[in-house]
Amino acid sequence: MKNRPSERQVVGTVREVVVTEVADTARRRGVNGTSMSSTCSESFSRHLKLSALLAAIIVSCGSAVVRPAPRNVAPAPAASQTANPVPVPLVDLTVSEDPIADRWLVAYHFAHPVMGVSFERGHDNHLRSKSWAAVADCGKRAVSWRVVRGHEAVFASGQEPFQDLVLSFPTDASLGQSGYLLNASFSDGGRLFLTGDFAVTLLTCPHANSSVAVPCNPALVSSPSALSVSDMRWTFRTSKERHILVFESRAKGELVWTPTTGSPSQGTYAYFGDIEPRDTALGRTILDPGLPAWMLASVVTYVPRMLEWFAKDTGVLLSVKPLVFVTYDARGPGLSEQGSGLPGVVQLAVSGDGWAKNDDAARVAWLGFLGHELFHIWNSDMAGPGDPWLMEGSSDWFETRALLELGVIDRARWQREVIKASNACMMMLGRHALLGFPNGPEYPCGATLLAWADGIAQGHGKTVGSVLGAVFAQAQQRPDHRYGTKDFLDALAKVDPDPKRLEPFERVLRSGVTEHADELYQRELSRPDFAVTLGPVTDADVDHEKAYKQVGVELARCDCNHRINLWSRDTGTDFGDSPECSVLKNVRVVAVEGHPIPKDALAAYRAILERRADKPIALTLDGNKPLALTCRKDADMPPFQRLLR
Repeated sequence: MKNRPSERQVVGTVREVVVTEVADTARRRGVNGTSMSSTCSESFSRHLKLSALLAAIIVSCGSAVVRPAPRNVAPAPAASQTANPVPVPLVDLTVSEDPIADRWLVAYHFAHPVMGVSFERGHDNHLRSKSWAAVADCGKRAVSWRVVRGHEAVFASGQEPFQDLVLSFPTDASLGQSGYLLNASFSDGGRLFLTGDFAVTLLTCPHANSSVAVPCNPALVSSPSALSVSDMRWTFRTSKERHILVFESRAKGELVWTPTTGSPSQGTYAYFGDIEPRDTALGRTILDPGLPAWMLASVVTYVPRMLEWFAKDTGVLLSVKPLVFVTYDARGPGLSEQGSGLPGVVQLAVSGDGWAKNDDAARVAWLGFLGHELFHIWNSDMAGPGDPWLMEGSSDWFETRALLELGVIDRARWQREVIKASNACMMMLGRHALLGFPNGPEYPCGATLLAWADGIAQGHGKTVGSVLGAVFAQAQQRPDHRYGTKDFLDALAKVDPDPKRLEPFERVLRSGVTEHADELYQRELSRPDFAVTLGPVTDADVDHEKAYKQVGVELARCDCNHRINLWSRDTGTDFGDSPECSVLKNVRVVAVEGHPIPKDALAAYRAILERRADKPIALTLDGNKPLALTCRKDADMPPFQRLLR
């Protein structure tokens, strides 16, 4: 999965940095503030709109809920009703699209009354409770949003269970949303709908197998065994002449679908719209008609070649014909992209005015994006899931290898991309182990470790693709298709049994590199046909944007005991009011040791790396105010002073 927004907020611990998108409106509010009167006005306005919406849902409730045909459910013997496990109820879901209002109604009908449902797929921003309206039993039962064991939930407000639940919400195709997109928008008005966001765990009482709603003490509510895909039946509805597509099934107006494989929380994308699918020998595509002509042509030209090369290099033949969705939005600056992979499905969303240029930057970004997401068919669909560094790292590795093999970039540029990934890994990981380090390093660090492994494999007449292929083939023989770090290291040991060759992998993965990381990375990456040297940051192959973000991270590691909360902006780095920080609170840093940021971010980063431990870091704050930052004695500073080039 790839998400490349234009601006990021860094929130997390000093050890565990989490990167999330910051919306433009949130950024403006963070700088300018919001008055109390406007906040109250907005809140009251939302309340009025929500009240009107709830009333509309109640009026249309009867048509929104599809009552299933009666099922023969054998009742449990009276003597064992409380002793035996509660049978898992069938859930019927009806998804109704309103193309004109660009809104959705999702109606659940439960075979047995429930006290609530918790949503299996999480949202850090509590998207559902903030913007979704919920009505139970056509308004006869009061419900409210809660958090149950870390998951958003709709729960009965009293002791009365409910059997029908209707959710209403607008289309949300924001590229800033974390995780998978709930919806994706085509330029002609078509929409994607992610079923996985509606997978639920039922919250029931001991007598939940009764077909009659019996009052329940909320303290007795529990969660039965998880629902399987066969327990859920989907009915998709839209306007009479509009098409709905789920995998191979396509119909006008209404489509009924019962999944047979996968898990409910994975789900899939249903397509609502009238773009004709394009079928090829290797799969099916639904391409946004607004895509620039060169992008459309490149899909036809390069996707089959990529799939063929992935199969050849791994030795694992393509066993599924993927359904590929591509959406496009020309608005906004630059090149933005977000993608995801689900069983049998690849979802790609691109936006920004930079795609229309058809220049080298756009072509490499577009084809690399295609390669990354298509390789997820191998590492997370036909096999997987696996450890994040293996899944995202292998997609990053094969992204650049595909560009090289297909002649999109030359070998010199490919080597620079590998070195950039290695430098990014060193910078982001610092002294910490890769396993367990969340959200970010798995991409460049995974690609870096695979580059090391490729050097080992090449010395024995193989490629790292064949090593991964052995891992995938083994995983396919397992019931859960999972694979992990041990599987990869075992496969690599079969290529070269010398334990000294695996020791650097173990250090990076399990214990962390605490000193001379630059020398270790250089040694492992170098080989006769791949020359790597060390030099100062200002002369290294480093992504400027990543270096700028890392300046803020290193300053926070210097000053803050645990939490990091900062924004990298084009006017400097803003630090929030984190109680774990001593000095960097509610300030904007605009220069480090005289080097303005972000303009001279590389020089600023170099100054941090080369500083004397007993000397404060000279910062300049907004308004040209000086600040001497003395690092904590136990500050977690980088284990290197040079980078690769």
